[in-house]
Amino acid sequence: MKNRTFVFATIPLISGRTLVPWKEEGFESLTLSYIGMKSGFFFNAHRAAEDCLAALQILALPLPKSGRSPISCLLQASRAITCRIKATNTPYDRKELLKARSYRWSDGSDGSVKAWWIEVPQEKLEDEINFLRSHIYMRPIDIPIRHITAMERFSPRAD
Repeated sequence: MKNRTFVFATIPLISGRTLVPWKEEGFESLTLSYIGMKSGFFFNAHRAAEDCLAALQILALPLPKSGRSPISCLLQASRAITCRIKATNTPYDRKELLKARSYRWSDGSDGSVKAWWIEVPQEKLEDEINFLRSHIYMRPIDIPIRHITAMERFSPRAD
């Protein structure tokens, strides 16, 4: 029998929860049942087949503000390369600046280095590096950066 872990390791992954701009489109909750209700239909949530059919319906509907379909957002995001920036050894008194900019803390329990980190689109990389150098470290410094594709974005392979 084939090792299923290996099979999934070769598949690019996407997440409708994180790669579709639900909040910007006016959705206050990211639950499937809430998005379905706000999109005008109800279904028997927490039943595998019905959840799958509801998700397919939602992916095809136009979003309320942009008019784009969620599936088009997912496809565009899956092709994008993002940059994961790790801010290691940051001064403790600057943590609020990092939080305000949406950095997340990694405590190293997954085997990676303890660090604040953020993932940004490739076109915003230089701005983020400049922010870290001027507002966090206050000096020129080499900052660890990893380019992330859909093969790695939702995988432990990204670290």
